[in-house]
Amino acid sequence: MLHREGIIYPMEHIVNIFHYNTAYMNLPSMIVLELFEMKKILKEANLAKKHMSPEDLAERWDLNIKTLMNWRWLGCGPDFLKINGKILYREREVEEFEEQRLSKSTTSHQHELRALKLI
Repeated sequence: MLHREGIIYPMEHIVNIFHYNTAYMNLPSMIVLELFEMKKILKEANLAKKHMSPEDLAERWDLNIKTLMNWRWLGCGPDFLKINGKILYREREVEEFEEQRLSKSTTSHQHELRALKLI
C-alpha cells in the first residue's frame, strides 16, 4: 500500500494502472498517483465549467435566487438538473435560454410575461 496525504492506495490499484496504461510503466508510482490526481482535479474543474449552481446563475442575471426557485416550480426558466437534491444548470441550456430571449424592442418581451402568467 502507498499512503499519501491521508489517502491509502492499495497496491492492486497501482498494478492495474500499470497494467492498463503502459505509458506510465516507467514512471515512479508516486508520480503516477500525482498524474491521476491532477487528471481528477481537471475533470472536476471541467464539470464545474459546464454547470452552474442557482447562486451562480442568480448572480449572472442579477436575480434573487428565489426567482429561479419560482421559475423551476412554474417550469418557465432554463432547464436544470437535480442530482442528489442538488440543482445544477447546464451552461449550454442557460445560453440557449438567453438566445431565445434576445429582442430588438421592449414589446418583444410579451412572451416572457405570458410564460410567467403575469399578463
